[in-house]
Amino acid sequence: MPTRQEVHMAIISLKNNKAAGPDGIPAEILKHGGNAILDSLHDIFQKVWASSCCPQKWKDADIVSIFKKKGDRAVCGNSRGISLLATSGKVLTRILLSRLLAHITEGVLPESQSGFRKERSTVDMVFIARQLQEKAIEQQQDLYMVFVDLAKAFDTVNRTLLWEILRKFGCPPTFLAVLKSFHDGSKARVTSGGSKSDPFFVGTGVKQGCVIAPIIFNLFVAAVMTIAKQNINPADGVQISYRLDGNLFNLRRLQAKTLVTVEAIHELQYADDTAFVSSSPDGLQRTINAVAEAYSRSGLAINTGKTEVLNMCQPPIPALLINQQPLKNVEEFTYLGSVLSNTNDLSSEVQRRIGLASASFEKVGKPCAVQEVSGSPPTSIGLQNSDAFVAMLRKMQEVTSPAMRVVASASPGLD
Repeated sequence: MPTRQEVHMAIISLKNNKAAGPDGIPAEILKHGGNAILDSLHDIFQKVWASSCCPQKWKDADIVSIFKKKGDRAVCGNSRGISLLATSGKVLTRILLSRLLAHITEGVLPESQSGFRKERSTVDMVFIARQLQEKAIEQQQDLYMVFVDLAKAFDTVNRTLLWEILRKFGCPPTFLAVLKSFHDGSKARVTSGGSKSDPFFVGTGVKQGCVIAPIIFNLFVAAVMTIAKQNINPADGVQISYRLDGNLFNLRRLQAKTLVTVEAIHELQYADDTAFVSSSPDGLQRTINAVAEAYSRSGLAINTGKTEVLNMCQPPIPALLINQQPLKNVEEFTYLGSVLSNTNDLSSEVQRRIGLASASFEKVGKPCAVQEVSGSPPTSIGLQNSDAFVAMLRKMQEVTSPAMRVVASASPGLD
């Protein structure tokens, strides 16, 4: 049964200034409702837990579309549907999420998955991708990377398979029953321009916009990748040798026959953003074949039109195939917000960050000229993930230094 403390913590963790769902109740109402609201919700949640039955209002969603900022706005596939849920239902899913994180996920998710995990972020995956590129150049080895795009990943999850996966991962029966009830019989309405469509049933997928959706999706993909790896040869990945007894940068010590561990890296994952890597084109093709087969068996589909290949090799290789469809070879790919190139050149990435920093400063530049600005100056967007060397840092300082001078001259407290 949910405790009163769990309900309280879930309520205060709700975010302010968010659109209300079908119930029309904003989070602020619950957060400032005092003990009366807390006690009422606690009583309702205990009844839900005892009956394993969620109110229909909590299951339903109003769906709004968010443009992905890429492609034609008129194409539905270039927008993402976000589910606006009832606020009381959000409290319930936060309780479920807290229990799931505390007892299941960290012992189940692979090291290659950094999506929506504590003390991990996109920076981890970008760092690993860049390290693989740097080491390939240092050791004069080829590197092949394919960035897989899943078609409507969250919307196509097979729920029956999902519940079975969560059961095998150790989720208790009552927990599963409540989570299943939250999804079973759910209906949605599309909201656009102030109008709402007629409600329709949603029988597949997890709810984008729900806090627990990314985590249970990660667990689903972890199970699928476990199946895929049964047909993936470790030799088809990128071999990394290391030892943990000091002298990290003494490469000769890695030639020893003892104390050296060799790991094969096949994938980098951040939720549904996945990159597969190999030291050979044939190895990458075999890996992709195994992954595509496992995805297909689980109901997930790869969007071959948006799946791209980045090769660090000479001469260029023929196109890789997924289901007999050739994949596009590219010289640059924006992975988790960071531009990777097939030469590991950082120029495009630095120019992109400079553009973001300049645009960010333009938004606050005029207020800086007339009033004191509180908080940190907008330099982090220009510096984050850039991994730049001295020349690159100088380029960024050409943007940040004038910005800092404007901020300092407009703010008496900054001398």
